[in-house]
Amino acid sequence: MPAPSARRVPAPQQRRRHRDGAAAPGPAAGRLPGQSVDPAAGGGRHTRGRSAPGDRAPDCRGLLSDLAAYPRRLFDLLRTPRHVLLLFAGSEHASGDGAARLEACAAEAHRAAHGLLDAYLVTAAEVPEDARPVGLRPPRVRDAAGEFRDAYAPRDGEALLIRPDGYLSGRFHPAVPERLTAHLRRTFA
Repeated sequence: MPAPSARRVPAPQQRRRHRDGAAAPGPAAGRLPGQSVDPAAGGGRHTRGRSAPGDRAPDCRGLLSDLAAYPRRLFDLLRTPRHVLLLFAGSEHASGDGAARLEACAAEAHRAAHGLLDAYLVTAAEVPEDARPVGLRPPRVRDAAGEFRDAYAPRDGEALLIRPDGYLSGRFHPAVPERLTAHLRRTFA
């Protein structure tokens, strides 16, 4: 008869609970142990159906780009060793001054990240396909299926910054170059 194993099997980790009984955010909620949330980057309390900084970026399908004849997934855009900036354009920011501000955010963020950032303009499904931003950069993807809106609940003119490891680094509404570059300078110091 074999001798009993002397190995100690660890007990399952207990999740902390808030006073109201809900599970406290932890690694299972997308945050790494000990990771702080920057309130300036839109961190803080979770809101229902809305990803917060420190959460794992959810995937979504049905993104149409001008260069691909088939719908893409968000994870296809995130398959890069760089940060990814997603600029959400609803009806107010799809053209004119709103689009110019989002384009300026993309250019300033690219400089602040020393070129280690890819930016995309994500247009809402209700934005007409012929609505064009001011310039050719950043590339545009259209949320044709509405899954991006469902997963992230972005506001018109909001910027979402995703780290190379697939976690949401910050949400910036309204997207203004100063707040975004200040956050990126802390990251790329």
